[in-house]
Order: sequence, then structure tokens, then C-alpha cells
Amino acid sequence: MKKERKSSNSNKKNFNSIKLGFMSGLGIIIFSIIIVLISGILSTFSVAPLGFTIFENIVIIVLEILFVLGFYSLGKKYNSLFLRVISILIIIFLIISFLGMILLVSPTLTNMMNSITTTASSMNINPQNITVEQQQAFMQALFSNSELIASIGVMIALFLVYIIVTAILSILAGIALIRIGKNVKYAKTAGILEIIGGITAIILIGFIVLLVAFVYELIILNRESKR
Repeated sequence: MKKERKSSNSNKKNFNSIKLGFMSGLGIIIFSIIIVLISGILSTFSVAPLGFTIFENIVIIVLEILFVLGFYSLGKKYNSLFLRVISILIIIFLIISFLGMILLVSPTLTNMMNSITTTASSMNINPQNITVEQQQAFMQALFSNSELIASIGVMIALFLVYIIVTAILSILAGIALIRIGKNVKYAKTAGILEIIGGITAIILIGFIVLLVAFVYELIILNRESKR
């Protein structure tokens, strides 16, 4: 009787986590649309509050973690250790990416913008009325700015690391989904898309494929939350 109760409680927790994962996935889509609309309105008034950007990032990262936890629970449901491990690795990567955005990317972008603005101001350049000679001199000044070049180098390095890690995790997630394909409808399809998306991520086309995979993953979580 105790074993049956434990099994029942475990199944109920998995069901709740899978359902929460599905709801979080929907939340990502809805919140992203809202952000695009609000950003459009703010850009019209030339307003970009830092507090809003931080809030936006926090909400997205929380929703993403809950979405991935849905697949961790799916791994528990079908005894897939591989899917559980990959889910944990993805969550760790999401947290590191979020911290990197706050601690590295944002300050680096700020330094880049400050360098460009300072250079333009020192040369008395008016963006609305710039001559060809001023433009050439401005570009030469930027390329001779060692601080700006260093910032660009940091951004390129961070971008490449992000792409490579995303590609690896997508491929591994795809393999994990294919492994549970016998028990979960659309898992093989989502898995194949994850692998293709991971392989082509370096040329950015992969992110479109990963977006399609995300839709299939939503369908999977929705179906499994009802079983």
C-alpha cells in the first residue's frame, strides 16, 4: 500500500510539473509578444528603461526553466536518465547565460555605446548631416579605439560560446527525445528538429528550426499532461 501511495504521489508530481512546463511554454510565447509590442511603443517615445529590461529577462528565464523542468519530469515518467541529465544541463546553461547577460553583455554593450558616442562628440559629428570625409574619419577613429575593439572582441567571443553550447545541448536534447519516441508521440519529430537545429545553429538558420521544435515540444507536454 505504501509503495502504491508513493508511486501515485510521484506520478501526480510529474503530471503537475509537465502541465506547468506546458503552461510556461505558452507563457514564453505570450510574454514575448507582449514585450515586442511594449518595446515598439517605448521606442516610439525613445524610452528604454533599464528596470523593464531586467524584469523582462527575469520573467523569461523563469518561464524557460519551468518549461525545461517539464521535460525533466517527462524523463522521470519514462525512466529516461539521459533526458533528465540533459534537462539539468540546459537549466544550468540558462542560468549562466542570464548571469552572463547581466554581468558581461550589458556592461560591454554600454562601454561600446559610450565609446562610439564619445568619439562622435569629440569630432563634432551630427548624424543627420554628416559628410563623406567625416564618416571616413569617424570610422578610422573607431577602429583605432583599442577599448572599443576589445569590447567587440568580447562580444564576438561570448556569441560564439553561446552558439556552440546551444548547438551541443540541442543535439543532445534531440537524442534524448528520440530515445523516448516509442512512448511519446511527436518526440522523434521534435528530436530530429532539435538535432538539425543544433547542427545548423552556427549559420543561425538553426534557430528557426529550433523554434519549430519548440512548438512540437509544447504539443508533447500538452499531450503528456493529459495522460
